Amino acid sequence: MFRLQSGVEDIVTGQIVRQEFDRTFTRMAATLYNQSGGVPMHIGYLSEDGAFTDLTKSTAGYGGGQQMALFNPGTGRIWYKGVDSFGSVDPDNPSDARKESGVKFPLESNDYYHRYYFSPDGSWLMGLEMAQNTIFSLDGRKQVLCGDEYSSCGPENYRVGSVGKVTYETPSLHVQGAADLSFAQPLWFLGGQEKDSFLIVKKAQIYKMTISGKRMVAHPILPPSNQGVFRAVGSPDGKQVAFLASAGMNAALYTVPSDGSAAPRLVADVPANGNAHFLIDWTA
Repeated sequence: MFRLQSGVEDIVTGQIVRQEFDRTFTRMAATLYNQSGGVPMHIGYLSEDGAFTDLTKSTAGYGGGQQMALFNPGTGRIWYKGVDSFGSVDPDNPSDARKESGVKFPLESNDYYHRYYFSPDGSWLMGLEMAQNTIFSLDGRKQVLCGDEYSSCGPENYRVGSVGKVTYETPSLHVQGAADLSFAQPLWFLGGQEKDSFLIVKKAQIYKMTISGKRMVAHPILPPSNQGVFRAVGSPDGKQVAFLASAGMNAALYTVPSDGSAAPRLVADVPANGNAHFLIDWTA
């Protein structure tokens, strides 16, 4: 099991957090820091056995300031920030390293220098603040952004548009069907016939948010319960939702139809593991 770096647990969307890993979830991008001064020294990846593969020595010309290693979901290359630019390296062919340019940044601030994440095709970067409140449709065409620079996510500030075209100035959609969705970040788009719907979680309920023109309709899909819910993920065909729910000191993995037509089905118990943060995903 990999444990995510400090601070990543605040990023609620598995779609964003999974960029710490390669496509097979067997490697985790990592930055090696100088223990005495905290200055980043090398970038590379961690294998499942905990071994660190150093890729810095193959990326000449970037000095000792490489940091923020991250897998690009479009290319599979590891990106990193060098002294004065971004670069990337092929983890399977370390001699294939190069500077990267021409990538669009949606923020005018220096937020992306502290942390950055990609759109699904790897062609568009966003800073940590925007990444926390952003999800993308499975076909990579649609983006949902909530909140703004001064307030948290809520029913009054969900914005929808084409990938890379949504900003905090984009008009919000009107939400119907839920009393209180404050502080509820978008989690995951559904697929198949539900491709215009995405998931959010509020306390003990999962809502399927269906986009219809200039409004969204919130559909609760769980029966009443006092179990806290987190990490909801839709299946590729859009028919099922997998989620984690609190179970005493531990958690439990469930699935439920995305239309709420049946009770949740217990898949497995998930033992607590210190400060580890769990990611769930569908394999097919």
